[in-house]
Amino acid sequence: MVLSAMQFMPASQLGEIASTDYGVPVKDLRVAMRKRWSDAQQGKDEAHPSEEIHGGPDNYIDHLKEDILKNGIKNPIRIKNGQIFDGHHRAIAAVELGLSKVPFKTFKPILR
Repeated sequence: MVLSAMQFMPASQLGEIASTDYGVPVKDLRVAMRKRWSDAQQGKDEAHPSEEIHGGPDNYIDHLKEDILKNGIKNPIRIKNGQIFDGHHRAIAAVELGLSKVPFKTFKPILR
């Protein structure tokens, strides 16, 4: 797989892209993450390490939103086969902030 050059899209477009981990579009991810967090607290699933540090997905996303407003998005969202596979929390933060330019990269197969 080859990682593309940095590209940009508006958050409104990003909100419609599905997640590889949750199977729902970014605009609906917060609810899915809350469910996973609840399941993790009951020992039925594992929580994301950053969610553990911040006390849940809502706190972590709010922290990211503050950081993005101050510093921008440092690591681009990664998209593979038209779905987000890395940067789910950043994507939610970008959509909720309504950013006009969200950095992303896509993975493409190497043709031999």
